[in-house]
Amino acid sequence: EEYRRTSHRILEIRMGLGPSGHFDADHLKAIHRHIFQDVYEWAGHMRHERPVVDGARVEPIGSMRKGSTTFLPGSHIDMGLIEDFKPIRNPDVLKNSTPEQFAAIAGKVLNELNYVHPFREGNGRTQEAFLSELGRQYGHNVDLSVITRARMVSASIAGTQDPDHPAMAALLTDATAPARARALKELMQDLGSGPAARPLDDLVIRTAAPGETVSGIFKSRTSLSGAFETPDGIVAVPVADLRNAVRQDGGYTVLDL
Repeated sequence: EEYRRTSHRILEIRMGLGPSGHFDADHLKAIHRHIFQDVYEWAGHMRHERPVVDGARVEPIGSMRKGSTTFLPGSHIDMGLIEDFKPIRNPDVLKNSTPEQFAAIAGKVLNELNYVHPFREGNGRTQEAFLSELGRQYGHNVDLSVITRARMVSASIAGTQDPDHPAMAALLTDATAPARARALKELMQDLGSGPAARPLDDLVIRTAAPGETVSGIFKSRTSLSGAFETPDGIVAVPVADLRNAVRQDGGYTVLDL
């Protein structure tokens, strides 16, 4: 029911009908309030605050964890967000940025946001809407539909443990660089159809990085890429580079991408 009620609010934001702001803590709270306004009385309030729910103030949440990941203590949230938004405090820092430059800065912001985890619920959806709006502000379409849940979870855990971990920047490059996003969209459509279809959200699917050597089992070919299943997930290699594939150890290795 929560997802049903919030889905059209997220769509409003994608259509440019969400709250405007300066990509700071107040803007983040406004986006959370917009998404969850039909569900929670405390929409727009962070977990260290004491909003009124059912006529009474609720207690703040200081300690929060998910699995083996422990998030920032509630008493440090305000300071954590000040540090988090430092990379985008200068409004010109992303002006005329390439998708890769945008992803590097936005990835660090998202890593820090994951660690701060400022809301009681709905952090992921709020952060994704925030990053999409940041991309729109600087001329980038951040298409997170090409990012599987397994990949987002994996990158989020890595970034929470190390805010400089490159996994989130690579994820956002795939979602922002038009050619990479198109290749992943086409590959996911191929993998998700037919008798051998697999649940995509359980898979880590990404494009090959520049200079990467990919070794794995050949799984699929589309008009834009060939897919190899590797120990770390499914990797899409541009069609032009498939000619460099050599058979090796029961699979293939693609060199010098």
